[in-house]
Amino acid sequence: MGSFSVCVHIDRQRYPAIQTGMKSCRNEYQQYELQWPLEDIDVGDFDKIWQEHCEDEQSLSEYACAMRLLAVDHWKKTTPSDHDRIEWCRRTCYEFFRGGGLLKCLEKDDRRRQHTLGGATNGENCETERKRMKTADYNTIRLPFTSKIRLLDVGSCYNPFMEFEDFLAIGIDIVPAVESVFKCDFLNLQVQEPLQLAPDTIDTFLRGSLRSPLERVPREIFHVVVFSLLLSYFPSPYQRWICCQKAHELLALNGLC
Repeated sequence: MGSFSVCVHIDRQRYPAIQTGMKSCRNEYQQYELQWPLEDIDVGDFDKIWQEHCEDEQSLSEYACAMRLLAVDHWKKTTPSDHDRIEWCRRTCYEFFRGGGLLKCLEKDDRRRQHTLGGATNGENCETERKRMKTADYNTIRLPFTSKIRLLDVGSCYNPFMEFEDFLAIGIDIVPAVESVFKCDFLNLQVQEPLQLAPDTIDTFLRGSLRSPLERVPREIFHVVVFSLLLSYFPSPYQRWICCQKAHELLALNGLC
């Protein structure tokens, strides 16, 4: 059993508030955008380009302020709640963990596992599976789900999920727009060995032990990892793949990305 993934594509033609907002803030970050001449970049230059990008803190700070302005003063005020990206993520998480979504996925996975193991002539495969599940007890999301939803918001900007009481939201960004977001280059974040602790102790760890700049995080510690308008910023498909792989490593078993 792995972690589950849900993807959403935002159609700018269908949601004109997003397109209008981009135009209204265009002057704020148009100069920043022009610093990415991707058509002139050789394949081997992507790591260097990203490193130089992260070191340009003045431009990144201006961009972060512009994006926060776009999100808070335009999208939030002009976008209907059923089209809002943050509200969509909140509803999806609630439906998955508390509305039966996870249960359906677990039942489907159990049927698949029974079918796969059913042809074994002895109990070896079943015993191996039982041992695997036993070792994953500390970092497995089980039902009923009653704890706070531990959510990692990558490219957070201003940590919009903090306003929801049912979330323990950790926001990270290469240059945060607010102090509640940790400075972190997710592409180069180190993933360490998992913590084998009770859920409330893990919550305490996340609330009190993380520091900026955030350089390392234990594996399998989050229930949800959110990429909101993130992957398109990376100049290389390989870098996007690394981010997706790292998100999967940070998810607890049965988590949502």
